[in-house]
Formats: sequence, structure tokens, C-alpha cells
Amino acid sequence: MPFTSTRRSAVLTPFRGTLGGARCAALCGLCSLLVAHGAVHGYQDIAKPSAPPTVPPTAPPVASPPATGPTGQPVLPPGTRVVPSESYADDPRLEVVRRMLGDQQYVQARVVGEAVLKEHPGLGRAEFFLGLALSKMKQYEQSRPHFEAAIKTGDPFPERKHAHHFMAWASYHLGELDRAKAEFEAHVALVGDEPDSIFALGIIAFDEDRLDEAEARFKKSIELQSGPTASKRDVAKAWARLGDISMRLDDPAKAEDQFMKSLALYPDHYEVWSKLARSRDRLGKAREAVSAREEEKKARERVGLRPTESDDIKPATLQPAPSGPQTPAPNAPLAPGSTSPAPSPTPKL
Repeated sequence: MPFTSTRRSAVLTPFRGTLGGARCAALCGLCSLLVAHGAVHGYQDIAKPSAPPTVPPTAPPVASPPATGPTGQPVLPPGTRVVPSESYADDPRLEVVRRMLGDQQYVQARVVGEAVLKEHPGLGRAEFFLGLALSKMKQYEQSRPHFEAAIKTGDPFPERKHAHHFMAWASYHLGELDRAKAEFEAHVALVGDEPDSIFALGIIAFDEDRLDEAEARFKKSIELQSGPTASKRDVAKAWARLGDISMRLDDPAKAEDQFMKSLALYPDHYEVWSKLARSRDRLGKAREAVSAREEEKKARERVGLRPTESDDIKPATLQPAPSGPQTPAPNAPLAPGSTSPAPSPTPKL
């Protein structure tokens, strides 16, 4: 049955699941903020577990804090209810889902999220986490309705205001730039100048060849991440995108400087080493270009890729990629949210 109270009322039941596996260092930055520390981009509030439950004076007392199983989930007698002070409905298994996402166990997170929604249809926080699991599985078309449902519930769960952001990326990957732009702008309107959404708006402007706006967005993203807790990798992505703009404007000297600033922050961005080499090719710096390509090979090895793998940057497009071998453009844009090649806008479901 769905929750009918406007207060958070969770039935704590044991859950048999596994949370094994070390946390992957390559976990998506935004999702790591959701499932782990939340110390960047203003996501501190959504990454923290819910506050310890308090029992109203009129409610039956709870004898002692719940025991936890080997994976950390609560283990209480069947039917035990805890009514915390927060005014939104929740289910303790969603903390299990959150942790599964942190371990990149996306299929398992989806299974648990679907089980929660089967028992409690319309539970906003469950809709959000299920949408996030599907999005991480690149099932963007399936993920978007869950983000929409999470927003429509009106439940004030902590992650709700960020649903627009993830729905925007789903729309972007589905090739719907207008909708993606509207959702990113809605997210910024809710949370203020959030650097990742500002960066994403720059990506859309770049894709649409609005280079002045794109440049302003990327610079703003860098400015918003100037503090000691800033993610060097995210700042590096913005510098790399500024280099893309300079290459498109036929200014390889400026692009070289911007690519170098990106690599100084995050030297494992092997695609940026490749871009740096191409900028140096255009400047006639043959020896320096060779050196950059050698660094690209080393960076590939550091991240576990074969040095011979072809991963040239291909231009973002809303049209299906043509068949047959293609020659990548020398200054083609990067994929959204990273310095990886742009994926096909239509995901494989």
C-alpha cells in the first residue's frame, strides 16, 4: 500500500542483499556525491544518511537501536515501525540502494528499487533512486519517467531538487537538447549556480555552436569550483572544453595553453593529451606533438586501456553515426560531463 501520511513512516524489514566490492575510483562524479561524501557542488545535504529516527511522545517506545546485518541493513522484528521527524515517506531499503549505486551495482539497485515501488507505489525517493539506477545503466528513456514521478510526488526528500539535473542528462543523451536545457535551467533555479549544471548548459551551447555562451558557462563552472574542496577533475573538464572552443575558433596556441591547464589538474585525461598533440600539430611543433602522444599512451595505461585502442574524439551529433570508417574532426567536442568521446544520443536499451 502507498504511504498516506505526510510524515515519513517507514516499515523496517530485513533485506537480504550483498554490498560487496570495493568502491570504484572511476565512479561518476555526480553519483559519487549522491552516494558518498557530497563535499563538492553543493550536494552535502543529499549524500548524508537520514538523521537518527526520533519517536513522538505519544508513540510506543522503541526498546533499543536496531541491530544491523553484515551488510549494514537494519534487522528488526517483522512489523516494527519507526516514525522519524522528517516529513517525507521513506523505506530503509533505499539506503541499501544508495550504497549499491556507490558500488556500481546498478542491476541490483534496480531490482531493490523496483521491489520497494511494488510495495509502495508512488514513493518519491524510490522513484528517484530507480531512475538513477536506470540512468547509470544507460537506459535513459526508461529512467526519465521515474525522475518525473519523483518530482510530481511533492515529497520533500533530500534528493528531489536534483531530479531535474539527472532528467536533463537523460534528455541530452536522447538527443532532446531543448528539454535538456530547460531541465538544467530548472535545476539551477532551484539550487542556485551549481557548477555541473552550468557546465552542462555550456555543453549544449557548444553543440549548438553558440560559442560565446559556451565559453561563459565553462568559465563560470571553473569560477564556482575555485575553493579547496573543488574537484580537480571537474575543473579540468571545463578547461578542456575551453580548449575545444579555441580549436574551433582556429586559435591552436590558446587551445594548447588551455589543454595544458586541464592536464596539470588531471593528467590521466588521455583524450586531452591527444587534443594537445593535435593543437601542436597545427602549430608546427612536431617534437612536442610526439611527446604529447607518448603521454597519451602512458595515461591510457594508467587507466587500464590498451595503448593501441582507438578512442579518437568524435563530434557530438543528434543524427545517428554513419556506417563505415570515419575520420574524426580535429577539434571535435567531448562527451557531456567528461573528456571522453561523445556517445551516440540513442542508447542501447
